Amino acid sequence: MKYKEFRMLIFSIVFFFVITGVCIYFALDHNRSKVIIGVILSFVILMMLTTKYNMKIFNDSILIYEFKGIGIMPALVDYENIKEVTLISKHRVKIKHKGASMLYILDAESFYEELIENMKEYKKSVNH
Repeated sequence: MKYKEFRMLIFSIVFFFVITGVCIYFALDHNRSKVIIGVILSFVILMMLTTKYNMKIFNDSILIYEFKGIGIMPALVDYENIKEVTLISKHRVKIKHKGASMLYILDAESFYEELIENMKEYKKSVNH
């Protein structure tokens, strides 16, 4: 199952509407080249909304997005490195591993439940 990074989803939606508004303005101003660039940018943002920034839970690790100094970067965290997982709200999960990561997820409750379940299965398979 895929889980969307909440902050980038909101940012992309707002940016999509801004670009669409700018396209309409340039279309009314009869500036065809800027309208074409705006339509291309809108298409790129739509592709990002559907394909990028999906957190994934695997059998032995999870793919999360962490805020680093330059932006939101993907990180692969192994279950053996996870010390604690806390559900803070319906959109936030805190994971303590080598560091501490605050995840903003569109559906944090189901992400948390699936993560805990997979961690238990992983620990059972390692212990046997």
